[in-house]
Amino acid sequence: MTLSQKQLHSLCHCVAQFSVLLLETCQYTILANKTACKERPPIVELITSTESAIVHANLEESKAKELRHKVCSILVNSKPPPQNISQSERKALNDLSHDKNIVNLPADKGKCTVVLKSADYESKCDELLKDCSVYKLLG
Repeated sequence: MTLSQKQLHSLCHCVAQFSVLLLETCQYTILANKTACKERPPIVELITSTESAIVHANLEESKAKELRHKVCSILVNSKPPPQNISQSERKALNDLSHDKNIVNLPADKGKCTVVLKSADYESKCDELLKDCSVYKLLG
């Protein structure tokens, strides 16, 4: 994938990189857009939400069983959504997610992705957690 300097420059504003890793164009694109569909529906979350709704609504056992059956049949018959990113973007996403030397996070402000070295991220977390004026050690 070839991008113009202007396009690459605009992508760099969406990805704040604080690691020494050099990102490829596909990696910048996927981090800037975050458009990848999940390969499977969130089955556990859907079942948990269904059970929670049953309890919340105080449904009769027969109605609850009917709802569970409908949800299960929908999940069994569901198909994964069509891919909305290219094969190279999928590979870039997999490479980024499997790289244990970096951490990808959404920025606190703005629609930006932050790329940090894992060691820097962990040391910053430790530093924040050791602040006794904010956190208290339990147990």
